[in-house]
Amino acid sequence: MERLRLALQRERRFARDVAHELRTPVAEIRASAEAALPQVQDAPARAALQASLEASQRMQRSIESLLTLARIESGLERPSTDPFDLGVLLRTLLGAAAPRLQARALQLAATLPASAWCLGDAGMLERLASNLLDNAIEYAPAASQLQVHLWRTPDGWRLVVGNAAPGLAATEVAHFGERFWRREGEGGTALHAGLGLALCRALADALAVPLEFALEDGQLQARIGPLPAL
Repeated sequence: MERLRLALQRERRFARDVAHELRTPVAEIRASAEAALPQVQDAPARAALQASLEASQRMQRSIESLLTLARIESGLERPSTDPFDLGVLLRTLLGAAAPRLQARALQLAATLPASAWCLGDAGMLERLASNLLDNAIEYAPAASQLQVHLWRTPDGWRLVVGNAAPGLAATEVAHFGERFWRREGEGGTALHAGLGLALCRALADALAVPLEFALEDGQLQARIGPLPAL
């Protein structure tokens, strides 16, 4: 067990160190591609630059996620226990996501109470909810429905973020939260590189909040809670 613990520590240190080393050159590649793209008229060259830009965006997101994972898993980033209104937090996230919902013609079905006071780390929970919402928007079929429901139970607040997921199998859902896992034949996108749900899992573990994924009648649901209520 001690050898396994030390091996895991080495793996986490390695991921953190590599991410630190890559952060600057990847940012430089992205900046160069962004600066060059408006100046290029040749279609094949523009396509190549656009592909480079999207790859650098994906790499940059992976690096930031790896660094965040390293901080959380090493205990450098610990949750606070402060009161905050989860309803306000979710409305803010949904307001910021409105242009992306509109761009993909997604219908939002949201049930949020007027206020939902919780006790916990608002910053960590915001990142957790934001990642789940980003994932749902990115992978939901165009013109489908996105669901965000928050309600209070006797043991605390519960949150569900759901989207249509045709073709997704229960065996695949079992892998959600594994680093860099993606469905076979599915590449990364500018927003997702296989670390978003792993970061969600790490955040939920740090917050000591249950997080589970379920597939019911073609609908994927991310279920969070119960969260301590005030």
